[in-house]
Amino acid sequence: MLVALILAISLAPAASLRLPADAIGRRSLLRQAAAASALGLSPLRARAEYGEGANLAPPALVPSPFMPTGVMADTCEVVALGREDVCLTPKKLLSAYDTLLLQKARDALDSATVEPQARPVVAGISRLAARLMESDWQGFDNDLGGLTTGDAAASVPTGALAAAAKKRDAPATAKELLKMCNEAIGPCK
Repeated sequence: MLVALILAISLAPAASLRLPADAIGRRSLLRQAAAASALGLSPLRARAEYGEGANLAPPALVPSPFMPTGVMADTCEVVALGREDVCLTPKKLLSAYDTLLLQKARDALDSATVEPQARPVVAGISRLAARLMESDWQGFDNDLGGLTTGDAAASVPTGALAAAAKKRDAPATAKELLKMCNEAIGPCK
């Protein structure tokens, strides 16, 4: 309907439309628009056959039996099966505040003057804080095992720390590690 109107206006003589003399520019513009629509230069509606819809990713409901790789491994414990881009179970990561407190505790532990029998415990707590900030859970478990089997192991309560580390809950582990630091050398903040 619109195309027919444009063609009628552009092909009609100027006298019948009573267009002013400077309307020649408008007429040529209308002719060009009509020619473009007649030639099919305007966008057409997209048509799809049955079953030719947009490619959709499969639903992300089933957990994958494989550990995530790449960048997803830093923040995700379980990804969806066939969909490495969907995280089903995110890791409990350290907040910036927890990282700051752990760094201050490490600095306090490294500069603390303690008795010779407590030095292995203080060094072990400092190593645990470093492993926790790096999210190195295997190294953390190894260092925690070494801390509980040393000479001063009886003075180090590690039950709650070991439970939090077993769950791989970084904020709870940081809280327990800071408590252990406070018991070992006093205020670590």
